[in-house]
Amino acid sequence: MSATRQSRTVERARLLDRLQAERATPLVTVLAPAGYGKSTLTAQWAATFDRSAYLRLTANHADPTELMIELASALQTIVPIDEEAIRSLASRGLAPGLVAAGRLAEALSRHEGTAVLLLDDVHVLADRHAGDALSLFLEQVPASIQVVVAGHDAPVLRLPRLQAAGKVLAFDESDLAFDESETAKLARALGVSLTSNDLSAITAETSGWPVAIALTLQSLAAASERGEPPPDAPVMRSTSEFIRRELVEPLAPDARAWLLRSSVLDVMTGPLCDTALEVTGSLARLRELETSSLLIQPTDQSRHAYTYHPLLRDVLRAELHAVWPGEREAIAARAAGWYHGQGQMLEALEFANQSGDRDLLATLVTSYVWPLHWSGRIATLERWVREFDREGVREHYAQVAAVAGFVCIIDGRRHKAEFWLAAGEAAQGPDLMPEGSTRGAWLAVLRGMLLGHGVDALIADAETAEAGMRPDSPFMPGVRLMRVIAAWLSGRPAEALALAADVAAVAAARGALPGYAMATGIESSLALRAGQGRRARSVVEAACGKIGAAGMSEYVLAAPLHAVAARVALMNGDPDEARVHLANVLRSRPQLTDSAPWLSVPARLDAIEALIALRDIASARTLMREVEDILRVRPHLGTITDDVRAARERLVAITQAGGEQWTLTAAELRVLQYLPTHLTFGEIAERLYVSPHTVKSQAVAIYGKLGVSSRRAAIEKAVEVGLLDGSALRYPLGPEADTGIG
Repeated sequence: MSATRQSRTVERARLLDRLQAERATPLVTVLAPAGYGKSTLTAQWAATFDRSAYLRLTANHADPTELMIELASALQTIVPIDEEAIRSLASRGLAPGLVAAGRLAEALSRHEGTAVLLLDDVHVLADRHAGDALSLFLEQVPASIQVVVAGHDAPVLRLPRLQAAGKVLAFDESDLAFDESETAKLARALGVSLTSNDLSAITAETSGWPVAIALTLQSLAAASERGEPPPDAPVMRSTSEFIRRELVEPLAPDARAWLLRSSVLDVMTGPLCDTALEVTGSLARLRELETSSLLIQPTDQSRHAYTYHPLLRDVLRAELHAVWPGEREAIAARAAGWYHGQGQMLEALEFANQSGDRDLLATLVTSYVWPLHWSGRIATLERWVREFDREGVREHYAQVAAVAGFVCIIDGRRHKAEFWLAAGEAAQGPDLMPEGSTRGAWLAVLRGMLLGHGVDALIADAETAEAGMRPDSPFMPGVRLMRVIAAWLSGRPAEALALAADVAAVAAARGALPGYAMATGIESSLALRAGQGRRARSVVEAACGKIGAAGMSEYVLAAPLHAVAARVALMNGDPDEARVHLANVLRSRPQLTDSAPWLSVPARLDAIEALIALRDIASARTLMREVEDILRVRPHLGTITDDVRAARERLVAITQAGGEQWTLTAAELRVLQYLPTHLTFGEIAERLYVSPHTVKSQAVAIYGKLGVSSRRAAIEKAVEVGLLDGSALRYPLGPEADTGIG
């Protein structure tokens, strides 16, 4: 903060005294409309701590995974958080935001000393799932870190439980309003001489609204500097009118144009402004503006990035639209290009959307789909795909339809994947995709992966895809994988094994870990079937190490690899390690559906073999029932159906039922993810779009299968057997924690 700005800031002594008196309160909320000095108060409070972290929330934080990763990045400035913990936040399983919130709280649990975390603009957080994740984090964050939440309001945060426990110190506009002494302090800082009557009048007529008082006093100071008498009506009742008259209109034309055009950007840096506004010298202009206005603030001590006060930004944007219609869109398009060049995906997508250029947005969505999916930012990906999922739009963007279909296959949503395939096949527009491959090649990969018409159709799709796919296309590994699957299903296991090894090597060289995980899963499974146990062991050890180091052990595409790894661990005489790998497979079951039968059926078959070896016959039979369900939808799986028949006969021959801890259904696994949270059963039902009765029935089934009688015990048992992450043990106590279903 500059010396000039510090001299014009009023220390909120009475509020700071109240904060000091309740310094141990875990959560402070500062909720009031714009212009009440929330940022000033929180900055002054943070200055009383040796260590403070700051995060301004944006629309990107509607993705709970992104929210937790950004929180961790902010906290890393004050708390040591190891890189493995950071990678673990990109959870790719069920309820990823809740898992990430628990893991982040767990990573902070060993923090010593005191620190404060400031979360600004919390009102932009409108997504319920992001609110659930942040609420869970707030309940679990260690007492050594006080969290201060500021914004207009906090609609998605669940504060009543914490308030009832006396863990919230709340400030609202009545607390933040200036009293006469604070008005007098600001007047002195601005060099304005006021009588006691003037002080009383200004404070009363503005109702203590700090920004109105500040602008009124600034108007008086400006008049005094010009040698003019004070305005007849000094109280600033219309901030927008004052901003136009006092801050915008007096500027030279080029400076005024720069100010209006820069308002399109949320955070302004010199390089970004230079590119988006097509000018030079933006950083110097930003620093000059900072010294002359109370309504532009640096975002950090380095003074390389700035933001406008919301009141100023709104006025500028409204005037920009009136003066230069369409200019905002052009600036947003250039900003999208700048962010894309910096590798900042989320900002690039946001500005591409603001530009109104749907072609640009489609190009970025297509290029970012895999990085977003692999990093667990599923909510962000779904948000931008929805922009094209509407009549009159989807039929013009075959590239979006294709990648959306691929994502749906991986996530286990067959019907939606088939919907996107149909949209892509009916799409109009160019035949070439962005990287130069044909539209038919992309759609052939999508159609082949769905495996809806048997092995012969898969072979034909592979030939179409190979003919039209550029060798350097990011989808070429998918084409090669289709060749592997076709050879496997058509009874050529030796060829499939060799092809799988080749795909794994190419994917590893390119750093394409999802393709590498799939290929090594198939290679190791085929090696076991061929009696090549040593080769399977070697592939599994190398692949699990590489996938684990990248934080992708939970990714559904790694499930077949984990299934084989469980069998290898049993071959090595290590049943505990086998159970760890099986837990990864079994947690993925809700995504291992009939959308990709070539992936989901073999994974279950290898898991069944491991479960039989562990004498957990009940769980093995549960998986076999799921295999049968998949075969009813996708009956033409070639030689895999022979493997299914052999496994079925083996299970029929076993008379004992032994074991039951992994017999939870896919629906029960979804409910299980929400048990270690603040949510009631009714609220869980809302998140899963089912009835409260359904959730209650599934909770009863979970308790029975885990052999427990309470929510707390169910969580503990689920962690013990690997169905929940270890951080779930930090769950907050709730009304149903220690009781049964009541």
